[in-house]
Amino acid sequence: MDISKLAHKGKFSPKRMLKLMGSVIVLWLIKNKKRHGYALIKEMKDMGFKHFTPARAYPLLKFMHNQGWIGKRKEGRKIVYYITKRGRSILEASKKWFRTGKKNEFFKEMIGC
Repeated sequence: MDISKLAHKGKFSPKRMLKLMGSVIVLWLIKNKKRHGYALIKEMKDMGFKHFTPARAYPLLKFMHNQGWIGKRKEGRKIVYYITKRGRSILEASKKWFRTGKKNEFFKEMIGC
């Protein structure tokens, strides 16, 4: 799967691209450990995403669940989210996309490589 096709599905917009970027980060966070919504919000805030509030997080999680990228199940009183096979393929496609062209140069410069 080519992530650029996801960005251009329908009308491309910066808002859609930010939603996709947020999705990639959430997929990365839950790839090895399932998490409940509040834990994801806290981790995103700890990473510097101060505006990742419940009002933004839960619609994003719903979008990702509807796309089949994440699954959810109730454990005790909490709903936990986990990555699906389709979500793993999105994460892998994202890695390939970030490695191409100027994006690769940009990220290398930003992190000091």
